[in-house]
Amino acid sequence: INGLPDTENTYVHAIVHDLSAYTNDISNVELIAGDSGENIFPDFLQHLSFKGKATGFFNDITLDGILKTDVGTLYAKVNYSEPNKASEIKGFVQATNIRVDKITGDAQTFGQTTFKTNINGKIAPSGQFDASIKTDINYFDINQYRLNNIAINGTLTETDFDGNIQIADSALDMNFTGNFEFGTTQLNQKFLLNLHHANLYKLHLDPNPKAIISADIMATISGLKPDEISGNINIFDLKYNRANDSIKINELTIQSKPTGYHHDIKINSDFFNIELSGNFLIENLSPALSQLVAQYSPQTAWDTTFIEAEHTAFELKIEMLNIQPLIKLFTTQIAISNNTVLNSTFNKEKNTLLIETTSDQIEIAGMKMNGASIRAFNLPNSIQANVLSKRFNYAGNYALTDLKISSIIQPDSVDLNINW
Repeated sequence: INGLPDTENTYVHAIVHDLSAYTNDISNVELIAGDSGENIFPDFLQHLSFKGKATGFFNDITLDGILKTDVGTLYAKVNYSEPNKASEIKGFVQATNIRVDKITGDAQTFGQTTFKTNINGKIAPSGQFDASIKTDINYFDINQYRLNNIAINGTLTETDFDGNIQIADSALDMNFTGNFEFGTTQLNQKFLLNLHHANLYKLHLDPNPKAIISADIMATISGLKPDEISGNINIFDLKYNRANDSIKINELTIQSKPTGYHHDIKINSDFFNIELSGNFLIENLSPALSQLVAQYSPQTAWDTTFIEAEHTAFELKIEMLNIQPLIKLFTTQIAISNNTVLNSTFNKEKNTLLIETTSDQIEIAGMKMNGASIRAFNLPNSIQANVLSKRFNYAGNYALTDLKISSIIQPDSVDLNINW
């Protein structure tokens, strides 16, 4: 060190051959951690070692070294300077075998990653940050699959990212271009996603070995949590291959307008339209419905999460314009004719659920209901259902005409009335 006590003109040339320490020992150093005596490092970080050098002035210094930890190795050659009262950071960082699973505590979702990045950024005296980054990720483990060849280029600030994300992996080939916010109250997102190819089987998102999807997605939304997302998502040329069947949806649009506890969600496509409106949180819908079902048939309840959500209520309408090609991707035991309509209302406070559907034809496991109308609802101590069918083929050409079924299911009895 030459130039002290004039710190502005002091030159530093420091070489660290091997600096090694346990994090709990560092936490005992009062100058570093204060007098609390608590470990200032996260639990997954037990040991650190550093080898490198620092050269330059205090207001223009370059750090070149390797930091080894329990969760991976970092090599950095970074210059820090302070021209014109602003701070600048330029350099290169390489991370090897970073244990994302240990850092996040989620070994089921994440594994390891290795990447290198170039950064050129500025930090204003107010704390505002602006940097251009170019990152190449060799691999990133997610959902028990290793994604390779990921490139990120763009501008990063303390509130948003604007740029490109490209993935060229055998299971996922995509390009993301746009802007998304993470440090604002609105969390505005505007992007174009070209999903050229996604092998859902390799990505462990679909059990079918031939499940492949592609689409172009445009989104202008705000919010990230499902109950806060507002805006429009447009999906074009969606192609989904599964087993030996495939489907192409020319355009699918999703509109969401939450206002506090109230939601209006619309999904429109050339195969189906869905409207869901009411007072609810999306995460409460499944447990709320499951709680109602459990009152009558505990063994069929699918969600054991208990929620208070007494004001959960919604109206649902599904128009199945041409739903059969989509159903066929998942099962050959069900067939539903075009223009089938399903309506449902639910009110948790009143503990009521109503389901109504009309269809020219519904086929399940070879049994066909032509001119079908179904209405089911619950009362405090019973479930009632009415089924009408102009012609019911129950085995081949054997059929009943003008079929009418009414049933009342109670805890200790079942009343069934069948006419044809």
